Amino acid sequence: MLEESFPAAERILSDLENIFKKNQNLSSFEIIPAEDNGNKSPVHYDVNAVGLESWCVKPLFCYVYHSLIESRKNILRRTDTLTLSRWLFGALLLNPDISTFWNMRREFVRCGKIDSLEELRFIGIVLYFKPKCFEAFSYRSWILNYVLQRKNDLSINLLLLFQKEMQTCDMAAERYKNNCHAWNYRSHVLAEIKKSYPEQFNLFLRKEWQDSRKWCCSHISDYSGLSYRQVLLKLLLLHNLEIDRVSPQLSLARDIIFKFIKIAKEYYDATNFSNLSHKDILDLLHGTESIEDPDIAYEQSIISVSYWIEDCLMNEQLICMFPGHEALWCHRRFLAIILNTMQESYAKNFFYENTSFDNFQIVKFISKDISSRSVPKKNENLSPSLLSIAFTLYNENLIEKSKHENNCQRKLALNFHKLLSYVNLQLNESVKL
Repeated sequence: MLEESFPAAERILSDLENIFKKNQNLSSFEIIPAEDNGNKSPVHYDVNAVGLESWCVKPLFCYVYHSLIESRKNILRRTDTLTLSRWLFGALLLNPDISTFWNMRREFVRCGKIDSLEELRFIGIVLYFKPKCFEAFSYRSWILNYVLQRKNDLSINLLLLFQKEMQTCDMAAERYKNNCHAWNYRSHVLAEIKKSYPEQFNLFLRKEWQDSRKWCCSHISDYSGLSYRQVLLKLLLLHNLEIDRVSPQLSLARDIIFKFIKIAKEYYDATNFSNLSHKDILDLLHGTESIEDPDIAYEQSIISVSYWIEDCLMNEQLICMFPGHEALWCHRRFLAIILNTMQESYAKNFFYENTSFDNFQIVKFISKDISSRSVPKKNENLSPSLLSIAFTLYNENLIEKSKHENNCQRKLALNFHKLLSYVNLQLNESVKL
């Protein structure tokens, strides 16, 4: 009955499935606007791309949808696995938002009837067509965990696997702006890399930090990319560095810190800065007086705070170059709030401690109306720190420049000014909008 409703359905599905199986480099699928062309195949194939003419999409999807639903109702009792797999292939390729069909494929993977690595390749093609499909990313996350649990049996190259996963995230983020699902999945992949390669994770993390900088500089309105950068920053603040590889980076970190605090030269002795120990520099930056403790890795905190400074300077540069972009100002709010968290953590422990960041939720701080939100205030018992003084001076200059920009930029600067006052990072009274 179903075959009679669309006789060409099985042939089209077979063509699509055969192309997928034969070409291991197939990377894209698209719907091609076209009218019924008679007896010619509606499947178009060129190098590593496949397309399907639009006239057959509706009848083909209706065919596979009803076939699968009837199969689940046990009406088609003799349906074999290969046929069901082909129907699921066609249904999810055309409409990947149906979680029931992903669950059916999940069962086939568990039973060994569908190869898990081939499934990753199939999901990649689906995401090319629908790059912000939550169900596809959710299923891909499950498949990745399934593969990692059986990595010894499958004899796979984990580095290559993770590289391909990052490339899939790049593709999805490029094809759909503000693709939060792609960036959330990237965070999941990063966590799996940390589990699989703890000794090399520092290198992965720094590479991701550099790559995210390039992304954010070329996608200035994409807050999802900035939110991923926030995840990276928190990891960099807390990650245990390999001390034997720190030395070259440590010198660069001190230079970054010195350049940042030059704006506040009236508040410290700049001539003696280069002679200060790592502990003394951190005390100066955080407004504390600590006791030397050999168990505390002060070098790690020096490098960690340099990442926060680097992000502040990049953010300021982008705001000045591209006025009126709310995503950039929201990210600066994050930097202001996390500065308070850093200072309170260092005041308690003399290093950045995990629990201080566990309850940190930036979602509370990106609202336009901060007066109705619960924003944690800075601990007023803390002494003024050189970090907060320098950050305040940079903000004064930034808001002063915003006075001469468009209305949108001035409004965003005003909202940021309100948040600074609320968290006790007040600007000079002469700075008014």
